[in-house]
Amino acid sequence: MTESAELAALEDLGTGYGIAGILRAAPALEAAGRDLLPQDGTDPAALRDEAARLLRRRAPRAGLAAALPAVLARRDLRRPTGPAPRGLADRIAVVIAGLTGRC
Repeated sequence: MTESAELAALEDLGTGYGIAGILRAAPALEAAGRDLLPQDGTDPAALRDEAARLLRRRAPRAGLAAALPAVLARRDLRRPTGPAPRGLADRIAVVIAGLTGRC
Protein backbone atom coordinates (compact mmCIF):
# COMPACT_ATOMS: atom_id res chain seq x y z
CA MET A 1 0.00 0.00 0.00
CA THR A 2 1.45 3.37 -0.98
CA GLU A 3 1.74 6.17 1.52
CA SER A 4 -1.06 8.13 -0.16
CA ALA A 5 -3.31 5.05 -0.11
CA GLU A 6 -2.53 4.56 3.59
CA LEU A 7 -3.42 8.17 4.32
CA ALA A 8 -6.63 7.85 2.30
CA ALA A 9 -7.60 4.75 4.29
CA LEU A 10 -6.97 6.55 7.59
CA GLU A 11 -8.96 9.54 6.35
CA ASP A 12 -11.91 7.32 5.43
CA LEU A 13 -11.77 5.57 8.81
CA GLY A 14 -11.68 8.92 10.60
CA THR A 15 -14.60 10.27 8.58
CA GLY A 16 -16.60 7.12 9.25
CA TYR A 17 -15.82 7.44 12.96
CA GLY A 18 -16.98 11.06 12.91
CA ILE A 19 -20.25 10.27 11.17
CA ALA A 20 -20.90 7.36 13.55
CA GLY A 21 -20.20 9.66 16.50
CA ILE A 22 -22.71 12.23 15.30
CA LEU A 23 -25.31 9.50 14.78
CA ARG A 24 -24.56 8.09 18.24
CA ALA A 25 -24.97 11.51 19.85
CA ALA A 26 -28.04 12.54 17.83
CA PRO A 27 -30.72 11.35 20.30
CA ALA A 28 -29.08 13.06 23.29
CA LEU A 29 -28.49 16.23 21.30
CA GLU A 30 -32.08 16.24 20.08
CA ALA A 31 -33.29 15.95 23.67
CA ALA A 32 -31.18 19.01 24.47
CA GLY A 33 -32.65 20.96 21.55
CA ARG A 34 -29.59 20.62 19.33
CA ASP A 35 -29.08 18.87 16.03
CA LEU A 36 -25.84 18.08 14.20
CA LEU A 37 -27.47 16.06 11.43
CA PRO A 38 -27.47 17.58 7.93
CA GLN A 39 -30.38 19.92 7.37
CA ASP A 40 -30.62 19.18 3.65
CA GLY A 41 -33.00 16.26 4.14
CA THR A 42 -30.32 13.57 4.12
CA ASP A 43 -31.77 10.44 5.65
CA PRO A 44 -29.90 9.29 8.79
CA ALA A 45 -30.01 5.75 7.37
CA ALA A 46 -28.01 6.98 4.36
CA LEU A 47 -25.47 8.50 6.75
CA ARG A 48 -25.27 5.20 8.62
CA ASP A 49 -24.69 3.34 5.34
CA GLU A 50 -21.97 5.80 4.31
CA ALA A 51 -20.24 5.51 7.69
CA ALA A 52 -20.37 1.71 7.46
CA ARG A 53 -18.88 1.86 3.96
CA LEU A 54 -16.03 4.10 5.10
CA LEU A 55 -15.37 1.96 8.16
CA ARG A 56 -14.83 -1.12 5.98
CA ARG A 57 -11.44 0.26 4.96
CA ARG A 58 -8.41 -1.64 6.23
CA ALA A 59 -6.11 0.34 8.50
CA PRO A 60 -2.47 0.41 7.46
CA ARG A 61 -0.12 -1.19 9.96
CA ALA A 62 1.73 2.09 10.52
CA GLY A 63 -1.52 3.88 11.35
CA LEU A 64 -3.14 1.17 13.43
CA ALA A 65 -3.15 3.13 16.70
CA ALA A 66 -4.87 6.07 15.01
CA ALA A 67 -7.47 3.76 13.50
CA LEU A 68 -8.47 1.82 16.63
CA PRO A 69 -11.46 4.11 17.37
CA ALA A 70 -12.98 2.73 14.16
CA VAL A 71 -13.55 -0.52 16.06
CA LEU A 72 -15.88 1.33 18.43
CA ALA A 73 -17.65 3.10 15.57
CA ARG A 74 -18.34 -0.20 13.80
CA ARG A 75 -19.77 -1.64 17.01
CA ASP A 76 -21.92 1.47 17.53
CA LEU A 77 -23.38 1.17 14.03
CA ARG A 78 -24.29 -2.48 14.62
CA ARG A 79 -26.27 -1.77 17.80
CA PRO A 80 -29.94 -2.14 16.89
CA THR A 81 -31.28 -0.22 19.88
CA GLY A 82 -29.30 2.94 19.29
CA PRO A 83 -26.63 4.40 21.51
CA ALA A 84 -25.71 2.40 24.56
CA PRO A 85 -22.98 2.90 27.09
CA ARG A 86 -19.77 1.29 26.01
CA GLY A 87 -18.75 -1.62 28.15
CA LEU A 88 -16.10 -4.21 28.68
CA ALA A 89 -16.85 -5.99 25.40
CA ASP A 90 -16.09 -2.78 23.51
CA ARG A 91 -12.79 -2.36 25.30
CA ILE A 92 -11.86 -5.98 24.64
CA ALA A 93 -12.68 -5.58 20.94
CA VAL A 94 -10.28 -2.62 20.70
CA VAL A 95 -7.54 -4.51 22.54
CA ILE A 96 -7.94 -7.54 20.28
CA ALA A 97 -7.81 -5.32 17.19
CA GLY A 98 -4.65 -3.69 18.48
CA LEU A 99 -2.97 -6.96 19.36
CA THR A 100 -3.84 -8.68 16.11
CA GLY A 101 -3.17 -5.64 13.94
CA ARG A 102 -6.59 -6.01 12.33
CA CYS A 103 -8.61 -2.89 12.67
